[in-house]
Amino acid sequence: MPATERPTSPRPRRRRKDTGPAWTAPGEQATLVSFLDYLRDSIAGKVADVPEPQVRTAGVPSGTSLLGLIKHLGHVERFYFLGEPIDGSTGR
Repeated sequence: MPATERPTSPRPRRRRKDTGPAWTAPGEQATLVSFLDYLRDSIAGKVADVPEPQVRTAGVPSGTSLLGLIKHLGHVERFYFLGEPIDGSTGR
């Protein structure tokens, strides 16, 4: 490619610095909810611009994909905070 031509791929999105969750709130429950909100926003921000095929593709030798990770986090949250049972036969 001549020196005057620029690559046509879009620039990578700049990630904002992770400042972490608020460590204190007016009570234990408020602190927990604040921390969960931070974690939800954090994972959503990390996968927001990932193309669909890549979300479904395993990124590690264990076969885990980004979609699988997000589904897992949702199941864990529902199990611990809503008391929903996890059905091993369906992956829930």
